[in-house]
Amino acid sequence: MMIDLAKLSGKTGIGGTTIDYAGIDKAQEAFLAYRKAWGDFAAAAYPQWGSSGAEAWVTMKRADMLDHLVAWFK
Repeated sequence: MMIDLAKLSGKTGIGGTTIDYAGIDKAQEAFLAYRKAWGDFAAAAYPQWGSSGAEAWVTMKRADMLDHLVAWFK
């Protein structure tokens, strides 16, 4: 939602950085493919985890990384 509002206001970057909204969209698409690949791998290699367990773990790790990134802007 905040990204959509910032796009409407005409801003092209985030926090005076080179991070832009097109890059965020591209990174999100890449992450979804990465998460699915981990899920597929885990389902085959570690059936007790299943794909959803691996996907949840990868998502939690990404959330941690994004929290650290956001902390730089504060």
